[in-house]
Amino acid sequence: MVDTSRVLALYGRGLVWVGLALAAIALLVDLRWIEQPIPTLLILVAVAALRASPVRLSKYSYLTQHGVPVLVGILVAVPSQVVAGMVAGVYLVDTLWLRKPLRAGLVNAGRENIAFIAAFGIFSAVWKLSGSPGVGLDFLPAAFTLAGTYFFLSRALFYFTLLLRDKLESEERLLILRYEVVAYLLTLVAAAIVIGAIEALSPPGWVAVLAVVGVFGLLTKKILEEAIAAEDLNKVHLMETSITTNVTLMDSFQQIERLAHRLLDWGDFRIYRRDDADLVRLAYRGEVGRSGRGEVPAELDPLRREAITTAEAVIVHDTSKDERMPMAGVETQSLVILPLRFGTDVIGTLELEHHKRHQYRARDLAAMATLANQVATAIHIAELRRPLVTTVDSIGAQVGALARATTSLHDSADALTAASKSLRFGLAEQDAFVTAGLKATTALASGSAEIAVQGKRAAEASARASDTASRNRETIRDAIRRLVDLKHFVGESSRQVGELGNVTKRITGFIGSIREIADLTNLISLNAAIEAARAGQEGKGFAVVAAEVRELADQSARAAREAGGLLAAIAEQVTEITAQMSHGERAVEGVEQLGEAAVEALEEIVNTTREAGTSAQRIGETAGQQEGAFAKLQEQIGHLATVSAKIREETNVLASQAGRAADAQQELDGAIRQLEQVSTHLQSIARHFTVGE
Repeated sequence: MVDTSRVLALYGRGLVWVGLALAAIALLVDLRWIEQPIPTLLILVAVAALRASPVRLSKYSYLTQHGVPVLVGILVAVPSQVVAGMVAGVYLVDTLWLRKPLRAGLVNAGRENIAFIAAFGIFSAVWKLSGSPGVGLDFLPAAFTLAGTYFFLSRALFYFTLLLRDKLESEERLLILRYEVVAYLLTLVAAAIVIGAIEALSPPGWVAVLAVVGVFGLLTKKILEEAIAAEDLNKVHLMETSITTNVTLMDSFQQIERLAHRLLDWGDFRIYRRDDADLVRLAYRGEVGRSGRGEVPAELDPLRREAITTAEAVIVHDTSKDERMPMAGVETQSLVILPLRFGTDVIGTLELEHHKRHQYRARDLAAMATLANQVATAIHIAELRRPLVTTVDSIGAQVGALARATTSLHDSADALTAASKSLRFGLAEQDAFVTAGLKATTALASGSAEIAVQGKRAAEASARASDTASRNRETIRDAIRRLVDLKHFVGESSRQVGELGNVTKRITGFIGSIREIADLTNLISLNAAIEAARAGQEGKGFAVVAAEVRELADQSARAAREAGGLLAAIAEQVTEITAQMSHGERAVEGVEQLGEAAVEALEEIVNTTREAGTSAQRIGETAGQQEGAFAKLQEQIGHLATVSAKIREETNVLASQAGRAADAQQELDGAIRQLEQVSTHLQSIARHFTVGE
């Protein structure tokens, strides 16, 4: 690997020694530079005047027109005079006027001399080969050779170190080449005019031509400076773009540094920021600079405070002669500290230092001022971006929360829609159930009312049966008593007939009729008992028995009447009647027990009928109560049906609103997605808005 520093050191020494050696040889071989000093002095003055006001092309290159007296001197003077005037003029101007180091002056003088000697040698060879003794058409090949060779050699030797160190960017190379060609063409034009004036005019004409060429040169210099300034302005605009682009503050510093390095050269590039506590801290240190940079010297703190306090630039052209920097080393010969001002506030400093003395001149300081403004603007914009970044982050968080709430709302809307559908289905089933319940309740109410009516009727019938049984109970008891009395009567009659049996048969026959009547009455009583047992609730048989008893009484009366009519005939039958009466007496022997049993059965019938009436009455009352309860239940079910219908309507409205809410939710989802995209875009932009410390 080639050691660039070593090559550059050897190259610099080679230019000095080779250039001085060639100059010494030229001056020793031809002493006319001493014998004829006026041309030498004129060339020296012309070179010094043209080199003293160079046109700055870039931080590493510049344009001069000192090639005009060199080219003119080749044709109108001797080489030794040109060498003496050119070397002396370059060295004196560089060291005394431009205040470059002595070694730099020697390097520049040696380089220009090497280019001149080489170009002159080639020119002389071509001129000799052309065989032309004077200036004419045959001189043109030699003249073009001289012009091309001198331009190529001088520029190649000048830019060799820059190309070796890769100091020039592609755009800067094109810029330099363009303006070097333009400037050299102007040099050739001026040299041709001067040579023509010298060959064709008298000395007063020379002065006039020189005056015109001088004015033309000044105008040309001004035009070139304006054009180059426009190029620099484009670089400044690029710096402005770098601070308005969505990048971090550190990226802005880096871009500003890269762009500024096209205009300025430095050994160290530093940016300091002033914080709220009025303390100054290092915010950025350039990536481009001399190798082996150590810590920033503490002796710069007073100068930094001075720049902040006065809001003016602190410029040190030669640190070795400045009392404020007693500890400055050879690495720092020039220093500029510029305050970073935004409005009336000083927010920091921009510091550049260089290892050469008087490195930064007016044009460099103007570029530095612009650079400081750009840095201050970048810092201020970064400070303004802080609330924006916070706001964007807050917006992002709120949008995220809104998205989550929207998702929850979407789920709730879906659940509400599903619940509405389920509720509608449930309400439909409830309507069917309520309708069926209402019909069943109506039927139950009707049945209960019918039961109440039938129970009431049953109670009334039971009451009537009980009353009838109660009334006929005394009648039956009277009939039984009569039967008992009849028994006694039959017995007594039987005894009497028995006593009269032997007297008359007709009485016996009468007694026989009475016996038949007694038998019939006994049978009827038995039937009455049976009918009473069968009466049940109604007890209708009692009326039949009573009728039969009355009929029996009538028959007994008729029998008695017949007995009175047949009394005479009865006598004949007394015996038979006596026997029959005995038989009848035997037949009615158990009539008391049967009567008592019949009375007890009748009592049970009455009690049972009364209990049945009471139960029927209770059934009617219960049915009546149930009828009221069913009516109330029917009313409640009807109210439930009304409420269900209302709920169904509200559910339909709710379902419709849920549908519209779902549609609105979809629109809201779309809006939220767009808002999320905007928020994401803002956050992506805001990520570039960070200060980047």
